[in-house]
Amino acid sequence: MPYIVRGSIASLTKREIWRLATSSLLHANIGRRMVVNCYSLNSDGPTMENLSGPRRFLVV
Repeated sequence: MPYIVRGSIASLTKREIWRLATSSLLHANIGRRMVVNCYSLNSDGPTMENLSGPRRFLVV
């Protein structure tokens, strides 16, 4: 039964308690993450689109 949710319960039974703390850090500061994502998409996006093509860039 512990392996139904893969990676969560099994990890905690292996004493990887640090996963509880790091999950909250990954989901904090959504506003700042959105600003950084928009900036990077705006600055690096055209180059990536030229390299991969518009259809492939849309998928990524």
